Amino acid sequence: MSASMCDPKIGDLADMTDEAFAQALERGKTAELRAGRILREILIENAHYGNPKGVDGQPMYPHPILYLGGAEKLIKSFRLSLFAIAPDRETEVLAPARDFTGSIIDPGYVSVTVYRGISVPNGVVSEHASNCNSREPRFEGADNDRWRYEDAREVLNECIAIARKRCKVHLVCDVLGLRPWLHTEEEMLAAFVPANQVLRP
Repeated sequence: MSASMCDPKIGDLADMTDEAFAQALERGKTAELRAGRILREILIENAHYGNPKGVDGQPMYPHPILYLGGAEKLIKSFRLSLFAIAPDRETEVLAPARDFTGSIIDPGYVSVTVYRGISVPNGVVSEHASNCNSREPRFEGADNDRWRYEDAREVLNECIAIARKRCKVHLVCDVLGLRPWLHTEEEMLAAFVPANQVLRP
């Protein structure tokens, strides 16, 4: 174990005063109660959140995820505001790479990264970057051995929309502390889909 992990200045349960520990417990209980109310009173299962089913009819993820419609409803309910972190860094597009001759290696590849922040009425809370690229499983053809798009320009707008959706959902889950109850699509993909299935060469 590194020295930094043992440094008492970092803070752990043993370092907390009894008063701070009691306050943390109460905050945890309050957060759980409020998350439950959000699920019961604001969001509608299978409309605002849920676990989509795959082609085999089974749930796709181990945990339910927050949908875009749910994120947008929570944004209105809690008066959240999304904004670009920097005017010149809201959406980055990585075009297909070229080899040493200048030829495009994969004309169907494009990667989009969206950078956004979220704030509540009393200030900025969180920032995040979400990505979508045209070589994710969602863009595979029906026979699983060809891509639906051979020209990146055909899928660029779809990648931008997906990256923006992922970023919005992630930020809402983060700012409202909903992670123990609702997850995001990108979290589920990163945690439960093997890397060689996320990006196919």
